[in-house]
Amino acid sequence: MIVDDTTAPTYLNLMAYEGCPYFDNNYEISSYVEFLDSLIDHAEDVKELRRAGILRNCLGSDEEVAELFNIISKDLVAHTSIYTSLRAEIEKHYKKCKTWFAMACNTYFSNPWSIIAFIAASVALLLAFILVCRFPLSR
Repeated sequence: MIVDDTTAPTYLNLMAYEGCPYFDNNYEISSYVEFLDSLIDHAEDVKELRRAGILRNCLGSDEEVAELFNIISKDLVAHTSIYTSLRAEIEKHYKKCKTWFAMACNTYFSNPWSIIAFIAASVALLLAFILVCRFPLSR
């Protein structure tokens, strides 16, 4: 999805047309914009979507894209059940240990010194445990 200067007017016009009383619809465009807004809250979310190749930011900063979706999704009449199965799959994916491990690696072990410190602390705790078990403190 390419986000540029025409994204907001395009979606707003489509949602206005969708809201016309002359035809019966399920509010697919409004539901899609609502779904995108649920995915994009902050600039970090935009960065993740860009990194995954889902979104291409031609607007400027990631903050502008996040603000754009927060603005155009106000007061929407969305049919939220359209994306229920997709939301369930996303939740299922994020609940996996693989994701937690990847987040921990990216957050805490992105620096080689933090890996070395973790290994050193683990060895020190293991040695302290062995010494306490081997030579118990007597009173």
